[in-house]
Amino acid sequence: MKNPKGNNSKDTVINLLKEGKFSKKNIDGITVLYNRASSDWMQEARVCFITKYKTEAEAKRQAELIGFYRQAVQEGTINNTSSDALERAMIEAGANQDFFGIDQVKDRISLCLPIIMPSGTTGLTAANKGLKFIDEIIKDSLAFSEKGNEIIENTRRQCIIDVKGLIRNHRYMGINAFNKKFFPGSEDLSIEEIVKIVSEAKADDLKNSFENHMANSFPIVIFSGNSKLEKCLSAILPFVKKYAGNGKEKEVLEDIEITSIKKREKLYEVYGPSEQMIFLCAYPFAQTPKEKSEIASLIIANRIFGAGWDSNLMNALRHENNLVYSADSQFYMTKNMFFVQIQHNPKYLRRVIELTDKSLEKMLKGISQIKFNNVRDEITEEVLVHYSSNDLLCCNQPGFRVSAAYNDLIKSENKLTSEEMIEEIEKLSKGDIEKTARKYLDKERKQILTYSSKGEKK
Repeated sequence: MKNPKGNNSKDTVINLLKEGKFSKKNIDGITVLYNRASSDWMQEARVCFITKYKTEAEAKRQAELIGFYRQAVQEGTINNTSSDALERAMIEAGANQDFFGIDQVKDRISLCLPIIMPSGTTGLTAANKGLKFIDEIIKDSLAFSEKGNEIIENTRRQCIIDVKGLIRNHRYMGINAFNKKFFPGSEDLSIEEIVKIVSEAKADDLKNSFENHMANSFPIVIFSGNSKLEKCLSAILPFVKKYAGNGKEKEVLEDIEITSIKKREKLYEVYGPSEQMIFLCAYPFAQTPKEKSEIASLIIANRIFGAGWDSNLMNALRHENNLVYSADSQFYMTKNMFFVQIQHNPKYLRRVIELTDKSLEKMLKGISQIKFNNVRDEITEEVLVHYSSNDLLCCNQPGFRVSAAYNDLIKSENKLTSEEMIEEIEKLSKGDIEKTARKYLDKERKQILTYSSKGEKK
């Protein structure tokens, strides 16, 4: 789908996005976001319990305990004595309901139940049945029965195996080392720290971590579908009220603090069992962008510089010189930088540094009109269409709308809504992008960290 030219086309896109807007209500202390969608076959809700912890470190520790709890409780209940039996019972009842997912962002954790259901009253009936199974898992899990010790220990062993497997995820290890060095306190827990938490956790610790989270949470319901709001709430709110805590909306949804690199070194090397090199390079901004037009400009500039198959970075490193396995740049609003991630043979390090800088310089010197138009088209398409695994979701579908609303609410970093992004990029010229990029970016401020085994570097 190409970005249409002209005001009529822009208005069409804006109108599509406006149809996806959610109304907001507070009902009995619960925030409800509602969107009426005309889908004939599916509707979707997310039930979220969000808690703000004292520190980011505490949130990370609790996320590990809740993750352990999450795995253990799904191994069966008193009525359905195995995970398979539980799944069969849900399917037979027409309520194939997933358990809580976990999203940890800074000092906040969101436990979110995705509820995907058929349209109309049939779907709401299925949602109500599914929530009863969630209630059963929470109240009657075998993990906390007389047979619970075996379940807890089996789950513990699997958790430790999974955690120790992270040592083979070299990108994860590299990024964690980068955050630890330059954004102290924002790094993930080390493998050793997670193993210690999981190894020492008792059954009561797991149960308490979940119950305390719920007791201190603020509940949010996001719904998009063809059912009326009153009917939707009659199916979902009884469950929400049962577990809603005493959290405050203002606290759990406050803006994420923006931080900047605190240390500078020419090149920081971290060694690990990786034959390829993970090359991580930050280009910190000269200041923090606040204007919507500048944020939109930097999103476009990052795409031209290093995000995508046709970026300057991929052209220089892969297409023209075949030096890398992969290369990508991300605009990190909350860390005030462009963040480059590259995987390559360690012996090409110096050449990779040189070409990465040249890719940035090329963008700063000037952007072709064709490149600018193409990137603007791509961003418009992504606002309207999401690709997820084998699925194609469009902005007129409930699943797309609920997912976008949840991400904006819980995980968004660029602080522009989809509608704002479209409105801003329609007003921008390639000259605006060049001016903003030069204002905020300079290759001399870059910070590099590499993660690899000790090997040949050129």
